[in-house]
Amino acid sequence: MTTTTSIPATIVNHVAIEIDAPPEAVWLAIQAAYVEARKFREAGAIEAVDDPATVLAYRMRIGEGAQLDERLVRITELDHAARRLSAHADYLTQPPGGMGVWACYHAQPHGAQGTRYAIDCHARLGVEVAQGSDRAAIAAAVAAMKAAFDASLLAYLGQVKASLEGAA
Repeated sequence: MTTTTSIPATIVNHVAIEIDAPPEAVWLAIQAAYVEARKFREAGAIEAVDDPATVLAYRMRIGEGAQLDERLVRITELDHAARRLSAHADYLTQPPGGMGVWACYHAQPHGAQGTRYAIDCHARLGVEVAQGSDRAAIAAAVAAMKAAFDASLLAYLGQVKASLEGAA
């Protein structure tokens, strides 16, 4: 049996997608996801948190037992003119050991009527590797985690694109 250890790592992701919808529609979708926390309101629970240093703060929970996803979210910037939202989330239950994520969501005009929806994200978490792993093995584990985060973020952007373009 291999013993593992958790190595602290910062994963940086920059993803974007072009959406055939006006910037205001994409901006409303960003706000629905993060200011309103619509998914968590519909399937879980939201509790306001008094944090005067933020625009908005809340604790959200969805799922149960091993599937519980609980986060403390702080909206630190909500710039309507720039269509930019910045947030920090402490993931309290998943992954094991937690994770801190700092993200910025942008809805930028693109082309005649479209929008470029971009996410810039930094995540701080422990990456599990075999104890005694060399630098190359640790770098490979971090690269695999980055690729998984890229795939997850791009899947989310694809869902937003499908939703908005299907509504047009």
